[in-house]
Amino acid sequence: MFKGTRNGITGPMDGYTDWAADFQCDRTIPRFKNDVLSVRGSYIRENSSLLATFAAGGAAQTAHHLNTAQANVEHHFGTKLSGTAGLFDITGTRDSLLFSQAAVPRTKSLREDDRTLGTGGPHTLTIFPHPEREQHPAPA
Repeated sequence: MFKGTRNGITGPMDGYTDWAADFQCDRTIPRFKNDVLSVRGSYIRENSSLLATFAAGGAAQTAHHLNTAQANVEHHFGTKLSGTAGLFDITGTRDSLLFSQAAVPRTKSLREDDRTLGTGGPHTLTIFPHPEREQHPAPA
C-alpha cells in the first residue's frame, strides 16, 4: 500500500487494527454475610500490516497479530480480606526479525507490597488484607 498527499511523502506504511471485549460481574452473596464475588475478563486482538517495516528489512513478513486474554475471580470476605485468582494468555505471530529470540527467564517472587505470588506463568494468586477503618463522627 502506498500513501501520500499531493506534495507529501509517499511510500509503504504500517497499519494497525485493534478490537477488544471485556466483562465484569459483581454479586453480593447474602448466604455468606454479604460477601462479594466478582468475575472479570477481557480479550484483545491486534492485527498489523507492516508494509514499511518489511520493506526496510525489519520484519520477516507483513501480516502479524497479537491476542491477549485474561480472566479473574475475586472474593471479598466481609470488609477484612479479599482473594483473587486469575489466568492470562498471550499468543501471536512469530517473526525472527521483528521480535527478539532471546529466552525470557521465568521467575518466582513474593512481592511484599501486595502479597502477590508470581510464578512466571499465566496465572496469579493474590490476597489483600483490608485494615480496620476508624469510624469518625460526621462534622457538625
